[in-house]
Amino acid sequence: MQAWSDALDEYERRLDQFHAVMSDEAPPVGLWPPAELMGVPLPPELGDRARHLLERSREIEGELLAKKAALPAPRPAARTRRTTPSFSTISVQM
Repeated sequence: MQAWSDALDEYERRLDQFHAVMSDEAPPVGLWPPAELMGVPLPPELGDRARHLLERSREIEGELLAKKAALPAPRPAARTRRTTPSFSTISVQM
């Protein structure tokens, strides 16, 4: 149970970190849950806490999607003038 409790502590820390830097580029936070807990069932005593953290992650996801939706649409890239001659700009001298 302690391993899962520690993993949930780490997940909560990551949620806090991500939420704090959501307006900037967040650094990658790695895989969760840790590899050593893959396939290990979550103890029932930690179910309420895990559900609470899942709800928090969904709230943060909703905030992120709302911020994304509020961003202005990207503008097309500006076209630049050609620096190499094209067929229409080459004159043939005779």
